[in-house]
Amino acid sequence: MTRSTTSVARMATVSVASLVLAACGSGSDTDSSGAPAGEQVEVRFSFEFTPTGYHAPYALAVEKGWFADAGLDVSLMPGTGSAATITTVAGGQADIGLADLATLVITKEEDLPVSAFGVMFPEAPTAVAVHEDLGVEGPADLAGMTIAVTTGGLDAQLLPAFLESNGLTGEVEAINVSSSAKTGAFLARQVDGFVPLLCGTGVVVEQQEGAPLTALPFSEYGVDIMGLGFITSDSFMEEHPETLTTFLKVAGRAWEYAQEHVEEAVEAMTTQFPEIEPETAQAQVECAFDFIASSEDPDAAFGTMSDAKWDAMLGTLEQYADVQPLNPREYYTTQYAAE
Repeated sequence: MTRSTTSVARMATVSVASLVLAACGSGSDTDSSGAPAGEQVEVRFSFEFTPTGYHAPYALAVEKGWFADAGLDVSLMPGTGSAATITTVAGGQADIGLADLATLVITKEEDLPVSAFGVMFPEAPTAVAVHEDLGVEGPADLAGMTIAVTTGGLDAQLLPAFLESNGLTGEVEAINVSSSAKTGAFLARQVDGFVPLLCGTGVVVEQQEGAPLTALPFSEYGVDIMGLGFITSDSFMEEHPETLTTFLKVAGRAWEYAQEHVEEAVEAMTTQFPEIEPETAQAQVECAFDFIASSEDPDAAFGTMSDAKWDAMLGTLEQYADVQPLNPREYYTTQYAAE
C-alpha cells in the first residue's frame, strides 16, 4: 500500500523482557491475573468484527499458551461491528472486547457500564484511499475528486475534518453510499476514492484492484483520532482488575513477537479461524504494525492511552460528529496499562 508521506513505519518497541509476567512459580498463592494459584480466569474476548489478519497476535498468544501461562483462559469471539461489541461487553456476554474508540464515544450513554482500558491503534488506520494511477501525492491533489463514504457512518462524519484540516472544504465531493456498495463503487471507478480501515478493507480492496492504493491516513493529515481499543464492563473490571493488566502485557508480547515471526502469527490465526485467507491475513497484520505504537510516545508499553489523545479525539468528535461528550473519565481508565 503506497502512502504519500515521508514518515517511516512505527514499530512497537516494548521489550519482551519487560513483559515477563510476575508471580509465576514465585510461591505466591495468586498468579499474575489475580486468580488463586492453579486456577485460571475465563476471558471471553470479542473482536470488533469478523476475524481479520490484524487479530493474529491474539490467536498467536492463545496457540502458544501465553495467556494460559499467565492465568487467563482466553477464548476468541468474532464480532459484528464495534457498536455490537460494546453492547455485548456491557451486557456480560463477553468480558473484554475490541471496539473503535470513537464509536464508544458516540454510542456510550452515561449509565452504560463499559469503558476502555487500553488502545490497540493509538492513531486510527483510517485514510482517504485513491487509485494509484491518479497520481495523488498529497491532500491538495484530491481537489475536484469524488470520495465514497458510508451513509451515516463515522467516515462520513470525519471526512469533513480531514478536508478542513487540509484546506479542501468545498473542493472534494463526498458521495454517500451504503456500506455494502462503497468498495464496489470504488473498484468500478464510479468514484475516485473511498475511506477504509487500511488494515482491513483497504488490504482486501488493494488485492481486488490488483494494484497498490495511495493512502492518506487521517492521523498524518490533521485528524487526531484513535482507532481500536480494549473495553470491559464495570463489573469485570471490579472483579478482575489484575486480569486487565495481564491481558495487555501478554497482548504486547504477542504483537512484538509477531513482527519478527509474521508467518507463525498467520498460521495461528488460520488455525483458530480456518476461513481466513493466509495471504490477506499477512498483509493485514503487516499493515497493523505501522499503527500499534503512538507517534507521541513510541516507546510506551503496548496499550498505553494518554489523556492528550483522548482530549484531542473528543474535541474532534464534538466538532464534526455532533457529539456532546461526557466527562472523559466516563470513557476510559489508564490504571491498568502494562508497565
